[in-house]
Amino acid sequence: MDIGFIGIGSMGAAMVPNLVKAGHRVSVWNRTLAATKALEGVTVLPSIASAFSNDAVVTMLSDDTAVRNVIIDSGALASARKDCVHVMMSTISLALVEELQELHHREGIAYVAAPVFGTPDVAAKAQLTILVAGNAEAVATVQPLLDAMGQKTWHLGDDPKHANVAKIAGNLLITLAIEAMGEATALTESYGLKAADFLEVVTNTMFSSPSYKRYGGNITHNSYEPGFKLTLGLKDVNLALEAAKAKQALLPAAEIVRETMLEAVEQGLGSKDWSALAKVTVIPPDPLEQVGRNLVQVQANLRHAIALAYRHGLVFERGEVDGDAEGGANLVLAAIAAANVRHVVVLRDHQAAQFVVQLLRGCHQLFFVLLQRQHGHLDGSEQGVEAQHRAPFLVVAAGRLLLVSIQQQVEEGAVDAA
Repeated sequence: MDIGFIGIGSMGAAMVPNLVKAGHRVSVWNRTLAATKALEGVTVLPSIASAFSNDAVVTMLSDDTAVRNVIIDSGALASARKDCVHVMMSTISLALVEELQELHHREGIAYVAAPVFGTPDVAAKAQLTILVAGNAEAVATVQPLLDAMGQKTWHLGDDPKHANVAKIAGNLLITLAIEAMGEATALTESYGLKAADFLEVVTNTMFSSPSYKRYGGNITHNSYEPGFKLTLGLKDVNLALEAAKAKQALLPAAEIVRETMLEAVEQGLGSKDWSALAKVTVIPPDPLEQVGRNLVQVQANLRHAIALAYRHGLVFERGEVDGDAEGGANLVLAAIAAANVRHVVVLRDHQAAQFVVQLLRGCHQLFFVLLQRQHGHLDGSEQGVEAQHRAPFLVVAAGRLLLVSIQQQVEEGAVDAA
């Protein structure tokens, strides 16, 4: 087949040689010409649009911004061959997938989603795991290309979003596995059991899988040379959270691992392999950082509580909050009242309201304990008074964060406003 390949990054550079080896005629385009010079047996394309004069186009770009700039903003699809099949192998947001589907439909071009599991060294060996979804006829047309690049292709139906949501969810599982190994080894090492000894047990028994073995090995050897950069892993966690928000789903563990990855980036680990987030997990934070981490957990808990309450009669009202509870049936959360936002939550179901109020009280107690540990005591001293003063405001901050999310959902029409 005549193939146009867009994106010669670390993955693309490893995938193209396998297409050439399989006998396909490959022409390539990349934003920087230097990346294409190391490839043998290929033709360098003069423009993005020229890639779509081939039988098929494979796109492997880093993120939504790159895909939008190269595929959409360039207008390359307008002059594409109508029998060309576009294979999008990038990991991108579900919102962008929908936009691309509509654009390809308007232009009369087949669109197939085929994101992959695997690092550049896996790609070089043609051992990628490929998730594919799209029109069955179009998928069959490009199957020889997928066979040349991967060890197995998993067919997930005719909706391209299925392939992308599977990839996003799969990468989320890997980040959670890394976080779990980081926490577990921190525990074992605190009792004198080496991480290497512990990980050898679990990665050869209950967690005997490629991801646990690969990233457990990185943790064991404290070696985090990039296979899949941490910044790209963070991008994928954000994609998972965005996808969940669109469906009003809750991913509290993803919220926590996202904060850990952000901290890793701040520590200069963004260009390392994403398993480097285990280093952040095992570094004891100072007390103020610990308060921040618990705030993230509380925010996730509050979202979960509101979701539960919503199922029991959560409604939205416009107007200012006066904090008045009418006969106990319409309880307004103290944190929400203090946040003073235009969209407020009123719980019509007394049992649900009591549940959330109790949770807020628990959050207050949690922060009170954290601050007590931070200052060492809570008495009549200046430090003790400050700690008692700050605890409620931390709960209010959690409520404010929650309400911002709820307010956005109301304005976007994700939920009905009364």
